[in-house]
Amino acid sequence: MGILLAGVHCVLGLAWLTFLIFGAGFASKWLKSARSLRTIDRITGTILIGFGLRLALEPQH
Repeated sequence: MGILLAGVHCVLGLAWLTFLIFGAGFASKWLKSARSLRTIDRITGTILIGFGLRLALEPQH
């Protein structure tokens, strides 16, 4: 039973890593465009401002 579980784990790991490799190849083309970089920067900036506001508005004990 242990060998079967280890085999399933290996197959699932192989499938997941294959998906990541091909997904990264497709995503790299999109991520290299100026429009996507602007979008990512805006999203990141909004999240950081939100964290800062949450920290600033948090009551101090």
